[in-house]
Amino acid sequence: MQEQTFKKILFPTDFSVASDYALAYAVSVAKQFKAKLFILHVVDMSYDISGFYIPHISAETLQQEMKDWAEKMLKKLTIRMPRSIKAYESAIKIGVPHKEIIKFAKDKDIDMIIMGTHGKTGVDHFFFGSTTERVLKQADCPVLTIRPPKDILVKKRA
Repeated sequence: MQEQTFKKILFPTDFSVASDYALAYAVSVAKQFKAKLFILHVVDMSYDISGFYIPHISAETLQQEMKDWAEKMLKKLTIRMPRSIKAYESAIKIGVPHKEIIKFAKDKDIDMIIMGTHGKTGVDHFFFGSTTERVLKQADCPVLTIRPPKDILVKKRA
Protein backbone atom coordinates (compact mmCIF):
# COMPACT_ATOMS: atom_id res chain seq x y z
CA MET A 1 0.00 0.00 0.00
CA GLN A 2 1.33 3.38 -1.00
CA GLU A 3 1.22 6.20 1.54
CA GLN A 4 -0.89 9.14 0.41
CA THR A 5 0.38 12.69 0.61
CA PHE A 6 -1.69 15.78 0.11
CA LYS A 7 0.01 18.88 -1.31
CA LYS A 8 -3.11 20.91 -2.15
CA ILE A 9 -6.24 20.96 0.00
CA LEU A 10 -9.44 22.74 -0.96
CA PHE A 11 -11.76 24.12 1.72
CA PRO A 12 -15.01 25.38 0.19
CA THR A 13 -17.00 27.59 2.55
CA ASP A 14 -20.49 29.00 2.55
CA PHE A 15 -19.68 30.84 5.81
CA SER A 16 -22.17 28.64 7.68
CA VAL A 17 -21.67 27.21 11.16
CA ALA A 18 -20.82 23.86 9.56
CA SER A 19 -18.14 25.47 7.40
CA ASP A 20 -16.65 27.30 10.37
CA TYR A 21 -16.44 24.02 12.25
CA ALA A 22 -14.88 22.20 9.27
CA LEU A 23 -12.19 24.89 8.90
CA ALA A 24 -10.36 23.58 11.98
CA TYR A 25 -10.06 20.18 10.31
CA ALA A 26 -8.86 21.69 7.03
CA VAL A 27 -6.20 23.67 8.88
CA SER A 28 -5.12 20.62 10.88
CA VAL A 29 -4.76 18.41 7.79
CA ALA A 30 -2.93 21.18 5.90
CA LYS A 31 -0.48 21.53 8.80
CA GLN A 32 0.03 17.77 9.08
CA PHE A 33 0.87 17.39 5.38
CA LYS A 34 2.50 20.83 4.99
CA ALA A 35 -0.02 21.37 2.20
CA LYS A 36 -1.22 24.55 0.55
CA LEU A 37 -4.76 25.38 1.67
CA PHE A 38 -7.16 26.83 -0.88
CA ILE A 39 -10.21 28.57 0.59
CA LEU A 40 -13.07 28.96 -1.87
CA HIS A 41 -16.45 30.66 -1.66
CA VAL A 42 -18.94 30.37 -4.48
CA VAL A 43 -21.47 33.16 -4.83
CA ASP A 44 -24.52 31.03 -5.47
CA MET A 45 -26.17 32.19 -8.66
CA SER A 46 -28.07 28.95 -9.21
CA TYR A 47 -31.37 30.70 -8.49
CA ASP A 48 -33.07 32.62 -11.27
CA ILE A 49 -33.74 36.04 -9.75
CA SER A 50 -35.24 37.47 -12.93
CA GLY A 51 -38.76 36.68 -11.70
CA PHE A 52 -38.27 38.58 -8.45
CA TYR A 53 -38.93 42.27 -8.21
CA ILE A 54 -36.23 44.01 -6.25
CA PRO A 55 -36.71 47.76 -6.51
CA HIS A 56 -33.71 49.81 -7.63
CA ILE A 57 -31.34 46.88 -8.07
CA SER A 58 -30.25 45.01 -11.16
CA ALA A 59 -29.12 41.39 -11.26
CA GLU A 60 -25.58 42.61 -11.97
CA THR A 61 -25.66 44.94 -8.97
CA LEU A 62 -26.99 42.19 -6.73
CA GLN A 63 -24.27 39.83 -7.94
CA GLN A 64 -21.59 42.46 -7.28
CA GLU A 65 -22.96 43.14 -3.79
CA MET A 66 -22.92 39.41 -3.02
CA LYS A 67 -19.33 39.21 -4.27
CA ASP A 68 -18.31 42.25 -2.17
CA TRP A 69 -19.90 40.65 0.92
CA ALA A 70 -18.08 37.37 0.19
CA GLU A 71 -14.76 39.22 -0.09
CA LYS A 72 -15.32 40.78 3.35
CA MET A 73 -16.23 37.41 4.85
CA LEU A 74 -13.18 35.72 3.28
CA LYS A 75 -10.95 38.47 4.64
CA LYS A 76 -12.36 37.92 8.16
CA LEU A 77 -11.82 34.17 7.78
CA THR A 78 -8.23 34.47 6.56
CA ILE A 79 -7.35 36.90 9.35
CA ARG A 80 -8.20 34.09 11.78
CA MET A 81 -5.83 31.66 10.03
CA PRO A 82 -3.09 30.36 12.32
CA ARG A 83 0.38 31.70 11.59
CA SER A 84 1.54 28.13 11.13
CA ILE A 85 -0.39 28.05 7.84
CA LYS A 86 1.82 30.06 5.55
CA ALA A 87 0.70 28.64 2.23
CA TYR A 88 -2.91 29.49 1.57
CA GLU A 89 -4.90 31.17 -1.15
CA SER A 90 -8.47 32.39 -1.15
CA ALA A 91 -10.79 32.73 -4.13
CA ILE A 92 -14.34 33.67 -5.01
CA LYS A 93 -16.22 32.17 -7.93
CA ILE A 94 -19.72 32.91 -9.17
CA GLY A 95 -22.06 30.15 -10.26
CA VAL A 96 -23.57 26.89 -9.11
CA PRO A 97 -21.59 25.91 -5.98
CA HIS A 98 -20.94 22.20 -6.60
CA LYS A 99 -19.98 22.81 -10.23
CA GLU A 100 -17.59 25.63 -9.34
CA ILE A 101 -16.02 23.57 -6.52
CA ILE A 102 -15.42 20.61 -8.85
CA LYS A 103 -14.04 22.88 -11.59
CA PHE A 104 -11.75 24.69 -9.14
CA ALA A 105 -10.47 21.36 -7.79
CA LYS A 106 -9.65 20.16 -11.30
CA ASP A 107 -8.09 23.45 -12.40
CA LYS A 108 -5.83 23.62 -9.32
CA ASP A 109 -5.08 19.87 -9.27
CA ILE A 110 -6.42 19.57 -5.70
CA ASP A 111 -5.47 16.42 -3.76
CA MET A 112 -8.27 16.57 -1.16
CA ILE A 113 -11.44 18.55 -0.47
CA ILE A 114 -12.51 19.17 3.13
CA MET A 115 -15.98 20.62 3.71
CA GLY A 116 -18.86 20.83 6.15
CA THR A 117 -21.98 18.70 5.78
CA HIS A 118 -24.65 21.28 6.56
CA GLY A 119 -25.62 24.21 4.43
CA LYS A 120 -28.99 24.27 2.75
CA THR A 121 -31.71 22.50 4.68
CA GLY A 122 -35.39 21.75 4.41
CA VAL A 123 -37.09 22.77 1.18
CA ASP A 124 -33.87 24.05 -0.43
CA HIS A 125 -32.20 20.69 0.19
CA PHE A 126 -35.21 18.80 -1.16
CA PHE A 127 -35.34 20.75 -4.42
CA PHE A 128 -31.68 21.49 -5.04
CA GLY A 129 -29.84 18.74 -3.16
CA SER A 130 -26.79 19.13 -1.03
CA THR A 131 -23.69 20.81 -2.41
CA THR A 132 -21.58 18.46 -0.28
CA GLU A 133 -23.47 15.44 -1.61
CA ARG A 134 -22.89 16.50 -5.21
CA VAL A 135 -19.20 17.21 -4.61
CA LEU A 136 -18.82 13.76 -3.01
CA LYS A 137 -20.33 12.10 -6.07
CA GLN A 138 -18.43 14.10 -8.70
CA ALA A 139 -14.99 14.90 -7.27
CA ASP A 140 -11.94 13.19 -8.72
CA CYS A 141 -10.09 13.44 -5.40
CA PRO A 142 -10.93 12.31 -1.85
CA VAL A 143 -13.54 14.40 -0.03
CA LEU A 144 -13.51 14.60 3.76
CA THR A 145 -16.85 15.74 5.13
CA ILE A 146 -17.09 17.21 8.61
CA ARG A 147 -20.38 17.09 10.49
CA PRO A 148 -20.59 19.59 13.34
CA PRO A 149 -22.03 18.50 16.68
CA LYS A 150 -25.75 19.26 17.02
CA ASP A 151 -25.19 21.57 19.99
CA ILE A 152 -23.06 23.90 17.84
CA LEU A 153 -25.79 24.13 15.19
CA VAL A 154 -28.44 24.83 17.82
CA LYS A 155 -26.37 27.54 19.60
CA LYS A 156 -25.60 29.43 16.38
CA ARG A 157 -29.19 29.37 15.12
CA ALA A 158 -30.65 30.66 18.39
